[in-house]
Amino acid sequence: MGDKDGYKIITHQEMRGLTASDPTFCIWFKKDAAKTRHICDIRISYTADDRKNLKNKNYEMLPQCLSKFGLGYANVWILWTSCQILRLTNSDRIEKELKDYRDMLA
Repeated sequence: MGDKDGYKIITHQEMRGLTASDPTFCIWFKKDAAKTRHICDIRISYTADDRKNLKNKNYEMLPQCLSKFGLGYANVWILWTSCQILRLTNSDRIEKELKDYRDMLA
């Protein structure tokens, strides 16, 4: 279904089902070059207090209750962010920048 529409699947090793009656949790996603937001966090709510707390923290609830998929009565909440992510991989560069900052502050 999803791969025909450009969606890809994400699963987590610790969320894989062990038997046919134990479902695997997976998320289907599709990259949209026109949008700059991405998923920052995913939470599950079990109670009305959980739902209220997540809503107050700007999480967005997915419209389907997990009970529709044979799971318990719970909802998936997504926290979106649009900030830029910097990936620093060059440790020599980081060390040089730290030295330069220390020199500036001295």
